[in-house]
Amino acid sequence: MFKIEQNGIGLAGWLVIIGGGITLAALVGGIIKMLKHLFLTAGIDQKKSEILAVLLITGCITIMCYKSFTSIAYLFHFLEGGAGQ
Repeated sequence: MFKIEQNGIGLAGWLVIIGGGITLAALVGGIIKMLKHLFLTAGIDQKKSEILAVLLITGCITIMCYKSFTSIAYLFHFLEGGAGQ
C-alpha cells in the first residue's frame, strides 16, 4: 500500500499532507460561506447566492492554478537555457 519507511515520505510527511488538505478544505469552505453571505446581503436569493459563490471560488482557483503552472513552466524553460535563445 503506502511505504512508511526510509525510502518513503514517512509518517510525518503523510500527516503534513493530510493536515494541509483539511486546512485547505476548511479555508475554501469558509470563503464560500463568506461569499454566500455577501450575496445574500446584496439581495440575491439563497439558491443563486450559493451557485454564484461556488462559481466565483472555482474561477479564482482555476486562474491561480493556471498562473502557477505557467510560472513553473517558464522557470523550467529558463533553467534549461531556452530563455536566452
